[in-house]
Amino acid sequence: MKFVIALILIFSFTLLFAAEFEITSKIKENPAHHGLQMLDDEYKYDNNGDLCALLIVRCGVKDINFSNTASKVAQIDKQGEYYITMKKGARYIVLKKDGFGSYKEQFGLVMKSGSVYEMSADEKFKQVSQIPIMVTTDPSGAEIFIDNVSKGRTSDGKLSCTTKEGKQTIKVEFDGFETIEETANIKIGNQSFDYELVEAMDATISIKSNPSGADVWIKEIKLGKTPVNTFFPAGTYTIKLEKENYETINEQITITDPTDKTFSLTDIRANLTVKTNKNATITFNGKEYIGGIDKLVLLPQTINFRIEQNLCESITQTYTLKKGEKKVFELYPENIGATLTVKTHKNATVYINNDSGHKGGVTNMKLSPQMVNISVEMPKAETIKKSVLLDKKVNVIKEYYPEVQTGIVMVNVIPADAEVLLTGDGGERYNSKGKATFRDVPVGSYELTVNADDYKTHTETFRVNSDKTTRKQVMLEEGSDVPDSFVFVHGGTFQMGSNDGDSDEKPIHSVTVSDFYIGKYEVTQKEWKEIMGSNPSNWKGNNLPVEKVSWYDAVEFCNKKSKAEGLTPCYTGSGKNTKCNFSANGYRLPTEAEWEYAAGGGSGSRTKWAGTNSESSLSNYAWFSSNSGSKTHSVGGKKANELGIYDMSGNVWEWCNDWYDENYYSKSPKNNPQGASSGERSVLRGGSWHYYVNRCRVADRYRNLRVYSDSDYGFRFVRSP
Repeated sequence: MKFVIALILIFSFTLLFAAEFEITSKIKENPAHHGLQMLDDEYKYDNNGDLCALLIVRCGVKDINFSNTASKVAQIDKQGEYYITMKKGARYIVLKKDGFGSYKEQFGLVMKSGSVYEMSADEKFKQVSQIPIMVTTDPSGAEIFIDNVSKGRTSDGKLSCTTKEGKQTIKVEFDGFETIEETANIKIGNQSFDYELVEAMDATISIKSNPSGADVWIKEIKLGKTPVNTFFPAGTYTIKLEKENYETINEQITITDPTDKTFSLTDIRANLTVKTNKNATITFNGKEYIGGIDKLVLLPQTINFRIEQNLCESITQTYTLKKGEKKVFELYPENIGATLTVKTHKNATVYINNDSGHKGGVTNMKLSPQMVNISVEMPKAETIKKSVLLDKKVNVIKEYYPEVQTGIVMVNVIPADAEVLLTGDGGERYNSKGKATFRDVPVGSYELTVNADDYKTHTETFRVNSDKTTRKQVMLEEGSDVPDSFVFVHGGTFQMGSNDGDSDEKPIHSVTVSDFYIGKYEVTQKEWKEIMGSNPSNWKGNNLPVEKVSWYDAVEFCNKKSKAEGLTPCYTGSGKNTKCNFSANGYRLPTEAEWEYAAGGGSGSRTKWAGTNSESSLSNYAWFSSNSGSKTHSVGGKKANELGIYDMSGNVWEWCNDWYDENYYSKSPKNNPQGASSGERSVLRGGSWHYYVNRCRVADRYRNLRVYSDSDYGFRFVRSP
């Protein structure tokens, strides 16, 4: 009897007043509210780095706790308002308070990152009948819901709780098992509920997204990238879809067999366009963009960029790009540059801030606003130095003329039509035909050159002094400036190459050469022995051409002869690194172009062989295989060509200065070509006693190693005027 009474006491019910939450104003978005901005950064973003939403709950009840919020919650109670940060994608919130129980409010919308929402709640009291009940489950650990309010999970298979009297829905959930849901009439005598859970069968699921390629997670298990087609236990779970540059989806999904669901992903990327001047440079995120930025795709962020342009005011811009925003800036730097003109003598040089200099002055130079340093220099004059302030958008004109001390030079010449040239050490140049008086000549050292046809050139140097007159009387001596055994070749333009020979003579191309002196004869054994002291030739004779000489032997001879006559040697270096200074006044080998120009008769009517176009008359001009008797012959034994040069066809091959390149004619410069820059062999020209007539043509090209010598290899030298 006592046991029965105790049992009745345990399951009897009591009448009491209980409080619960009541929603008085449903949730709505407030775009004008800026409450999220007042929060610290650590609360603005969830653990995934996504920007949270803000929910403002207006309620007079204190000490409310909230769940289904962001991972780091800013829960601020301020005079009847709660500020709560929420995960993006949230669809509900749970309110909890001792004595009130737990209340779950479904929003009917999906919260968006960065947005602010508002709702209102209040408390109400009602008289409720609280009945204790016992729920048992197998297996243990299932979660028990009564009218969608969680009462907790069973422990050791049991859960004791209280609830109101009457018909209520009991739901039992446990991962991996089928959900049990039933309506029970809870009352005294019906207070114990037993449930045996059945393992859930795998359901076929198809998860798609637009766009595809999103990672799919259910119960923190990654199922793959959309579209996903697989099996999963039936039940209610949280599903998450993630894709770079798209908003993450987190929501509940109830899986039954079959489940087919498609999710639409929201692109959060913005794009940036900056319009500016075509020469402006935009610096953004460590990169430079010239002339603007066109639809650059970026994630929402605060951006900083700078626009710079020469002589313009720079522009700095800061802006926060919003999700999906298409932002266009039109920013054009303003020109603030100044212009500077400096007038001076035509032979003075103006230096601006120590630059490379400007001969004769500066006109409308564009500069940024600054203090500019100007230096004006002129030979034989004191340098002028000035500092000038350039303001924005000004045009400054300065006149600086260095003063120079001068004298007068008077020149009287015989013959009266002689050419007079006066050149100074400061680059001054004065000329006349016949006698002349040169006034305002800057002081310094000068060279006077007087020349006339059929007379030897006269050259002398003297000094011009300040405010003094220098008088020169020049009487030219009859004769010629051409050195002995040389022929002076006037420069000109000719067609180099031929279509009658090998492919290396093509294409025929136009070439211009400058004036030069060339040996009238091939170098003789006598000349060689006087300089070198020995004779390498196969056939001996003072007037025979020296032969069995290599290219290096010929170059060595040229340098030694130059030094012996007090001239500047043309060659420096050794081996393949031997270089020729064409401006030196010493002896050198002719270039291939100089040789062919001279052999063919200069710029006049050109000949196929040196001196003739007729093969039948070639024996009058050349020693070759048909008439040589297989040996060399004295130089000058045959007729000269049109320029008075002997043996340029036949007798011995003549070394040229150039490296050989069979394709050189297709890339040769027009003016004074000097051959390939490097090679294995050097050019020989003119044929020899050993070769037939075709090899003796002026356009024929031959070659051999520079170290090689033979009994038909010789040379002749040239000099620059």
